[in-house]
Amino acid sequence: MLSLFQPTLDLTAADNKIIVTPKTAWNTTQMKAPLLMIAKTFAPIKKNINWKVYGNGTCVPYARYKTGIQLFGWAGTFLIRAEAAGYAISTIPAKGGMVVTNESNGHVAVVEEIMNESIIVSEQNYNGLHVVSTREISLNSPKIQGYIRILLQNPYEHHLTIR
Repeated sequence: MLSLFQPTLDLTAADNKIIVTPKTAWNTTQMKAPLLMIAKTFAPIKKNINWKVYGNGTCVPYARYKTGIQLFGWAGTFLIRAEAAGYAISTIPAKGGMVVTNESNGHVAVVEEIMNESIIVSEQNYNGLHVVSTREISLNSPKIQGYIRILLQNPYEHHLTIR
């Protein structure tokens, strides 16, 4: 028997994480209640002895967790899908955003620092499944396909700004 606090989950993402759909099914013999969701639901942290695992250990759940950019599936399609989802895409890096590369047939990482001629990124699965690492990538690297930024509402100026 289902309780009020156990929704029925009915959809699985391409990266094998369960997603709660907007119309979550509840046991109708009991009271209906909304489900509160946070971004970490999509990329939960599993604590291990010496390190953390983000999602299924690949690049996408890690980048999603670190940036808050809610994209799922194959990283190689992220630039097209990000624009369609309302995120800003660019050829200029933004700290805290995603960088999309053509490595491994599509890879995403998080821009941690922007330097004169390179960026420092953090990523998961570049040096192995479940391995979180950092590296420097030249801004002129042919590996870089583009960047994804989050549009933020500026409450003081009443227009969208890019982070």
